[in-house]
Amino acid sequence: MTFTIVPYGERHGKKGCGKEGFDCGNPALNLYLARYAGQDVRRHYAALFAAVRNDTDRIIGYYALSNASVRLRDVHEGLRRRLPKYPEIPAIRLGRLAVDKSVQRQGIGAELLGDAILRSLTNVAAWSVMAVDAKDEKARSFYLRFGFDSIEGDNMRLYAMRQDLEAYLPAGVAFSLSQKPHIII
Repeated sequence: MTFTIVPYGERHGKKGCGKEGFDCGNPALNLYLARYAGQDVRRHYAALFAAVRNDTDRIIGYYALSNASVRLRDVHEGLRRRLPKYPEIPAIRLGRLAVDKSVQRQGIGAELLGDAILRSLTNVAAWSVMAVDAKDEKARSFYLRFGFDSIEGDNMRLYAMRQDLEAYLPAGVAFSLSQKPHIII
């Protein structure tokens, strides 16, 4: 199976666009894709990206990005000492990340996260933290595996520093995004 990660656009907001039947196992994330994703993109509340199967045009995963901030007092003391003493740290929020149950545990979530990191690093807006709100313990465990850390006092809100995320990219990765297919065997 091959898939391509593409910006969620006009064609995805219509019936028969490949989002029907999407089920990641989390009703809130399913509902978001079915009802709210299109309007969030049109209103510029979020940039949404979909993993689309090349053979069927079916959406098998997605994620959303938006600008945010994290309070300086919410990050760990060791990190706080190394940061400027502004009350808020500029951030990119990875608002949602979901993979259809039919293709879970095949690396698609990691591909989506990697794509989100790469797109965020090429963003012209300044940011130093990627923030996520884990919907459940399974999602929290996923982000912890990739070096995210919990915000003090709230285990379901996590963050990772930009320079730590850059370390996850393979050496020599060019900061440009291609529409090349991702291959999952």
